[in-house]
Amino acid sequence: MLAPISTSSNVLQQYMKHPSSGPRELTLAMVRCIDETEKPAKRGNKPKTHKEAQVSKPTKWKTPKKKKSDKAVTSPPQPKKLKKPARRLILQSSSDSDSEYVPPQHKIASLSEFENECSDD
Repeated sequence: MLAPISTSSNVLQQYMKHPSSGPRELTLAMVRCIDETEKPAKRGNKPKTHKEAQVSKPTKWKTPKKKKSDKAVTSPPQPKKLKKPARRLILQSSSDSDSEYVPPQHKIASLSEFENECSDD
């Protein structure tokens, strides 16, 4: 801790001259505070205070309870809805049909007509 301070420093020389006073004695207030903090926390029910005891007293009037209806017949449970299986698109694929693909003629014709109109302008 004192290594970075040079030995010729005036502060270090004054520090070395002071005799060590030993451990400091604790006052009663300090001892009580330490004892309170070191005690384990109380577990279990807390003692009720006067205010809490007043709140928990039962009231004179009883709250009305709901009467059960005379109808004991309940509606029958609704049947579960069955999920339909997802539709799957079935493609007939063959290597010959892929290579022989020909685009529709009307798209090609419309493109060539558009090019002719643009070139005429």
